[in-house]
Amino acid sequence: MGALVGRSAIWALLYAAAVVLGRQTALPETGLALFWPAAGVAALWIQRSPGRLLVVNTATLFVTTVVVNAASGVAWVPALVFGLANVTVGCTVRRVLAWALPSLRTATARSQRAEAMGSIHGVVALAQASVAAGLTSAPFGMLAGFLITDQATAVGVFAWVLRNTTGVFVVAGVVLAVIAARHAHRPGASWSSVVTNEDRPNGTIDLATTVVLAAATLWVVFASNHGLPLSFVLVAVGAFVGFRFSPVIAAVLTTAAGVFAVLASLNGTGPFGTIQDPLVRSLVVQAYVLIQAVISLTLSWAVRERHDVTLELSEARRQADERAQLLDAVTNRLEHGIAVIDAAGHILVQNPAAVRLVPSPQGRITPDDHPSAYGVHRADGGPMTPETMPHSVALATGESVTAELVVRRDGAADSYVAVRADPLDLDGDPTRRLAVVSLRDDTAYRRQVDELETFSAAVAHDLRNPLAAMQSWVEVLTEHLTEQATLDDGAREAIGRIAATGERMSTLIDDLLAYARAGSAPLDVRQVDLDDVVDEVAQEIVAATDRGALVRANGLGTVAGDPTLLRQVLANVIGNAVKYTADDVVPVIGVQAEHSPDGVVVRVTDNGIGVPEHLQATVFEPFARVSGTSSGRTGSGLGLALCARAVQRHDGTIQLTSGPGGTGSTVTMCFPARTGQDLIATA
Repeated sequence: MGALVGRSAIWALLYAAAVVLGRQTALPETGLALFWPAAGVAALWIQRSPGRLLVVNTATLFVTTVVVNAASGVAWVPALVFGLANVTVGCTVRRVLAWALPSLRTATARSQRAEAMGSIHGVVALAQASVAAGLTSAPFGMLAGFLITDQATAVGVFAWVLRNTTGVFVVAGVVLAVIAARHAHRPGASWSSVVTNEDRPNGTIDLATTVVLAAATLWVVFASNHGLPLSFVLVAVGAFVGFRFSPVIAAVLTTAAGVFAVLASLNGTGPFGTIQDPLVRSLVVQAYVLIQAVISLTLSWAVRERHDVTLELSEARRQADERAQLLDAVTNRLEHGIAVIDAAGHILVQNPAAVRLVPSPQGRITPDDHPSAYGVHRADGGPMTPETMPHSVALATGESVTAELVVRRDGAADSYVAVRADPLDLDGDPTRRLAVVSLRDDTAYRRQVDELETFSAAVAHDLRNPLAAMQSWVEVLTEHLTEQATLDDGAREAIGRIAATGERMSTLIDDLLAYARAGSAPLDVRQVDLDDVVDEVAQEIVAATDRGALVRANGLGTVAGDPTLLRQVLANVIGNAVKYTADDVVPVIGVQAEHSPDGVVVRVTDNGIGVPEHLQATVFEPFARVSGTSSGRTGSGLGLALCARAVQRHDGTIQLTSGPGGTGSTVTMCFPARTGQDLIATA
C-alpha cells in the first residue's frame, strides 16, 4: 500500500511540474498556453491508476490542480473550475480507452496493458480519447476563461479543445510508446533494436543522420523571420521519421520538434511567429504540433505492426515448411501408401508407396480414367468403375470405405492391395471434402491364404479317404459280427462310439473348410431373397431333426450379398437355435428384417437355453464353447465364428444378446445399404 501511495505522490509532482512548464508557453497577450502537457500527465495518471486508488488519485489530481493554479496567481474559483476540467480530462481518457480497447479492461499485468496500447489500434483509441477529453472539458474551460476575462468566445473554446487534445495525444503518445518499447524489448537483444521497426544493421547511424537533418530543417524553418511558409517541410520530415523509425523515436522526435516550434512561435520567429492575432497563433501552432504527432505516430505504429505481422508470417511459413518437409520425409519412408484426393479428382498428396501399389494418373483422376485401364480390378476379378473406387465412395457418401483391389500388370503376377478411404471435411464443410486413402500390400498375405487353402483342401482330401474307409470297415465289422451272432451289447456300444467319432471328425473337416472359404472365397454379390433362404434352411433343419421346430418368418425382403455365405450364416444361426433348446421344449425361432436407408437389420430370436451375459461377446471366436451344455449339443465351435467372418465380409456387424424377457437368445446382423454394384469385395 505504501508503494502505491508513493506512486501517487510521484504522479502529483509530475503533474505539478507539467502545469508549471505549460505556463511557460503562455502568450503574454491572452495568457493561453501554446502547449499544455499537464493534460497528458493527468490522462496518464488516471488511466494507469489501480481501481482501488482511482477515487484517491482523482481527488489528488483535483487538489493538485487547484493548489498549483492558486499558487500561480489564479483566483480560487477559477482554480476550482480548472480542477474539475483536468479531472474530466483524466476520467474521460480512462473511460474512452476502456471502451475502444476491450483488451485493456481485462489486462492485469503492465505488459498486457502495454501490449493493448502499443498498436495502431491503440493510437486510434488514444486519438479518440484525446478529442473526447478536449470536448468534455471545454465547458469548464469556457467557464474558467469567463471568470478570468469576463468574456467567452467560440474561438476561445476551440483553442481550449485543441490545446487539451494536443496535450493528451502528444504526451500520452510519447509515454505509451516508451512503455511499449520497454515491454516489447526481447531479452538478450540489443537496445538498438528499438530504434527501428525493421532490423537494419545501420539503424543507429540512420537515426543520427535523421536527427541532424531534422534539426537543420527546424532551424531553417523556425529560427528566423524569413516569412516563407516552410512548415510543410517538417510534415514531410515527420512522415519520414514515422515510416523509418520505431514509435518511441517518432514520438520523441515529434515532441522535440513541437516544443521547438512552440518556443519559436513564442519568440516571434518562424512561419507562425508573424501571425498577429495571438489566439489564432495559438490555434495554428497547436494544430501543427497535433498534425505532426498524428502523422508520425500513426505511420510508425502501422509500419511496426506490418513488420511484426511479416515476422509472424515468416516464422509461420518456416514452421510450415519444416512440418511439410518432416511430413514428406515420413510419408516417403512409409511402407504403406498414402494419398489425399479432393472432389475434383486432384491428387493432393501421394507418396512413392501409393504410386507403386496402385497405378493411377498423375495429378488428377478424371471420370474418363477407368480403373481397368491401369490394371485395377475388384479382388474377385470383377470390373471396377470410377464411381465404385473407394475414394469416390468416401467423397460421395461421407463414410469410410474398405476394399481389396487386385492390380494386374503385363508380364507380372497379380498383386493385391487393401484400401481404406476416409472422408475429411475441411472446417466441417462437406463442400470441401477430401478423401484420405491408405493402401497396404496384401499380396504376400493372399499368397499365404492361397497356400493355406490348397493345404486345407489337400488335408481334407487326405483325411476324408481314410475316414471313409474307417466308416466302411465299421459297417463291414458290424455286418460280420451280426452274421456270426457275436454282436453283443458291449460290441454294439463300442462300434457306435467309433461311428459317432467318425461323424464328428467329418463334421469338423467340413466346418474347417467352410470357415476358410468364408474368409477368402470371392464374393458373388447379388440381391438375395431372405424369405427363400430362410424357407430352404428351415425345411432342411426340421427334416434333419425330430424336435418339431417352428421357424416363423415372413416379408423379410432382399439384401445385397453372397447367396452361399448368407445361407451358411442363417443355417448356422437357426441350427444353433434348434440345437440349444431344452429337450422338453419345442424350438420356436423367429426371423425378422428391418429395412432403412442405412441398411438391413436381421434378427433371429429363439426360446433356447440362452448364453450367459459374460460369454455373449466371445461366442463368435473360433472354437469358442459355452460351458454347461450336454454332450448331445456339442459342436466344432466354428459355426458362429463362420457367421462373424461372413457378415464382416459384407461390411456388416453381428452380435448376440439375451432374448425378450431374458429367455433364449437374439442374434442381430446389420448389413449396410448397398447395391450389388456398389458393394466392394473384401477378403
